[in-house]
Amino acid sequence: MLIRSNAAVTKADIAWVVANMREVDRREIFACRFTSEDADLIDDIEGGRPLMPWLDALCSDAGEPVALLGVWLLGPRVGQALMLATDAWPSIALAAHRYVVSRFIPFVVVPNFQRLECRAWVGHAQSRAWLARLGFVEEGLCRAVGKAGEDFVQCALLPGEA
Repeated sequence: MLIRSNAAVTKADIAWVVANMREVDRREIFACRFTSEDADLIDDIEGGRPLMPWLDALCSDAGEPVALLGVWLLGPRVGQALMLATDAWPSIALAAHRYVVSRFIPFVVVPNFQRLECRAWVGHAQSRAWLARLGFVEEGLCRAVGKAGEDFVQCALLPGEA
């Protein structure tokens, strides 16, 4: 797995992952957005980078972007995790997990954040299971968060408690 970080992540990388994201990620992400347009999501990720101290493009060995992993600032030392992937995710899933556990959490999250949070759609079992393996705790059910009434689970990683 190849990793492009921060300034090395291009708008083309973002656009590729968004255009080819897994259907379950598409359902989860667009449930909480004002529009369901790929271009709007791409612009929001690209335009939000001043408040995103970290963004990785996790790529296949051939250099094709497979997933985006990042953190948006919500407040001092509080971040919101971003992760979306294409259908090629299984080809890098193990390497991505190892990267997040051995590099991303210890060297990005721990020194910079006291809280990293995200909301996971209740129907995205794979995402919720992975978050749990990474040490995120499901704090509670957020009912009717999605525009069609979808329920989400609030998850948080508190590095100081790990």
